[in-house]
Amino acid sequence: MNKLNATTLARMRTAAELRAAGLSWDAIAEKIGRHEVSCRRWAERYPDEWRRLLTCMEERALRHAGNEALSILRRLAVAVDPRKAEDKRVAQRAAAFLYAKQREAKARWRRRDRQDQALAKYAPLIAYLESLDDAQRHAYIAHLAAGPAPQPGPGPTDDVGGTGPPVAG
Repeated sequence: MNKLNATTLARMRTAAELRAAGLSWDAIAEKIGRHEVSCRRWAERYPDEWRRLLTCMEERALRHAGNEALSILRRLAVAVDPRKAEDKRVAQRAAAFLYAKQREAKARWRRRDRQDQALAKYAPLIAYLESLDDAQRHAYIAHLAAGPAPQPGPGPTDDVGGTGPPVAG
């Protein structure tokens, strides 16, 4: 994995914000003073960080658009001008569409947050497994496969000094 420095991270954040706003790679490169190819490569060199930044900025842009849509809907609800009825209908449809998209996205974000919370209980196990080398992981899996099926009951403790299962090495 490539090491990401603070300057590049700041540029990537700006690029993600501009990309989420719909700007082309050429326009982004011009705004941040980098070559277009360099900007595009960030997504390849730092895929996890780029995906995280872009998702964050897309969510931010969608929240902003949804809030703006709600503002438009409120203004349209109190503004009655028969000469602008068609413009009002177009604006109202666009605003309703954007607001509906924001509500759908918020529902997705809540589901994702619930999933993240459900998976968080496995973080200690995942961290433990990631700390093992291949031989230790294979020994751990073999130990689990050879033993009796786990019984329902209390889960593992956070006992740092615990013995844990046997591992090779």
